[in-house]
Amino acid sequence: MIRQVKPDQRGEIQLTDAIQLMCDEGRRVMAVKLTPEEKRYDIGNFPSYFESFVEFALADPAYGAEFRRVLERLLARAAVTV
Repeated sequence: MIRQVKPDQRGEIQLTDAIQLMCDEGRRVMAVKLTPEEKRYDIGNFPSYFESFVEFALADPAYGAEFRRVLERLLARAAVTV
């Protein structure tokens, strides 16, 4: 179904449109309800992708601490140049 979906005004392929096509054809569609503790990540554009990436990178047990130090250094440098 995803191959049948046309890009929207911003050029994005909407998964919800593909899901709607499946429903329209009477196909079985299943969903999982997130618990209040779970978060939905939308990475359909670069800003939301970057935010999701940073959140996961910071939470990584092996690399999160080092990534935090690098990010803080970069932000401090960027604040000086602004």
